[in-house]
Amino acid sequence: MFKKKFPSVGIEIVTLLTGMEKAGVLFRALVENLERLLKSPTTTCKSPPICYRVILLDANQFDVPFPVKVKGQALHLVLVVETGLENLNLNTLLEYFMINNLFEALIKVIGDQETKVLAPDALLALVIFCNYSKHEKKNPYLAQLSVIEDRATLMVP
Repeated sequence: MFKKKFPSVGIEIVTLLTGMEKAGVLFRALVENLERLLKSPTTTCKSPPICYRVILLDANQFDVPFPVKVKGQALHLVLVVETGLENLNLNTLLEYFMINNLFEALIKVIGDQETKVLAPDALLALVIFCNYSKHEKKNPYLAQLSVIEDRATLMVP
């Protein structure tokens, strides 16, 4: 995806999306909102109210329920960012996901009965995160995966 538009991807894509001076703040907010959404209760409502956009920006709203479809779209956004380049280790956007970790949110999606349909996507996202720069530096996803107690949680039907 990125390669088609930017032959030498790196900081260029971050600068284009946010500008370097705002990148840390904006990507931290993105990952925090994705985490909040994925960890939130699940509702059976088919279409989310417009107010979700506002609620996501309010750090005090942790228990607002979201439909599985919305959680699936959030997971697809994570997968699009992860797979933007053929060489995973050149994707500088993944650094923001290493700093602001989605591990617990992905494990919750995998283990929750209401979001079982999303488990394959969540597991794929987790595997990709685990493989990012695993030989160059400490990967927080690998560290957390190595100490997970309930291995049955990772079983996807």
